[in-house]
Amino acid sequence: LIKQGLVKINNKIALLSDEVKFDDKVFVKGKRVQKRTQFSVIIYHKQKGEIVSKKDDRGRKTIYDTLPRQFSTWLSVGRLDYASEGLLLLTDSPVIADALMHSDLEREYYLKVKGTV
Repeated sequence: LIKQGLVKINNKIALLSDEVKFDDKVFVKGKRVQKRTQFSVIIYHKQKGEIVSKKDDRGRKTIYDTLPRQFSTWLSVGRLDYASEGLLLLTDSPVIADALMHSDLEREYYLKVKGTV
């Protein structure tokens, strides 16, 4: 749509390199795109043996296989290894996902070790 000149930002034809700011007015095919003002975040308990990915080329179970279908487009905030289990945040907002992943928020991890370290 952008390449076809059908997207405008503040009444100027958009370019692929343009960034949209919160106060910008965006139009697609002449119709204004409404801003989302509400976003959601869920906490998911990832089990061992699930991969945090939409699909796995090795056929392993993904978190999206377990989650209800309504969450199939949501983004995970970070990852947990295949052999790990724990709480994982998912959101319907790329902005929130990016902000949380690239923040200075402190994260805590608890490990259970078998044997001598």
